[in-house]
Amino acid sequence: MINFEQKKFLEENSSSGFTLVELLVVLSIFAILVVTIVVNGRQYDSTLVLNNAAYQVAFDIHQAQVEATGVKRGAGQSDYDSGYGLHFDSIPSLSYVRFLDVPSVPATAPAIGMVPNHLYDANSGKELIQQVSFLRRIQVDRICGVKGNSCRCSSGSGAPITQLDISFLRPDLSPVIKTDRPNTPEDSAVIFLSYVGDVSKKRKISVFSTGQITISEPGGLCE
Repeated sequence: MINFEQKKFLEENSSSGFTLVELLVVLSIFAILVVTIVVNGRQYDSTLVLNNAAYQVAFDIHQAQVEATGVKRGAGQSDYDSGYGLHFDSIPSLSYVRFLDVPSVPATAPAIGMVPNHLYDANSGKELIQQVSFLRRIQVDRICGVKGNSCRCSSGSGAPITQLDISFLRPDLSPVIKTDRPNTPEDSAVIFLSYVGDVSKKRKISVFSTGQITISEPGGLCE
């Protein structure tokens, strides 16, 4: 039998649980927190992936600079007169090319012989080092060449450019930047990365005539 003390305890605690309304409120708050965490996590992840891709491009440009200005001999080459560079085309593109700039044009001084032309020659069969493909739906969204205060890009106003070559040749640390518009080489180059189908987030890689390479948010010249 239930004595007086037990009955009193049961009566005092009979209404201590959650009501249906309270339970629904708690579940709603929990659902909102979960959605917020998932959305923020995806945004952070997408930003991180985009940053990593930008740093990869910048690293490969710097690597070409190091290989060209060092004593690295090109594959199959008997001397150290080859340059190294990166080639961008077919914009928007999911990849770019690291290439060996093989001497292929006569030098201004005949005694020097052949010199690199600072352009990627896909048909030579000698210049491809690596076709670098982006992961996680990253693309080269736009490429630009800058001459003075004039910026010409693969999209936007003016006649679009269709390719961009950034190469280095020892002993100079400065890049030779070429596009397919007249009066190149350019003074500097700008490369924009974004997500396929979503260009709301971008990273901007700038290569200057001094050899400096920077990564930044979009803004300024070529925007």
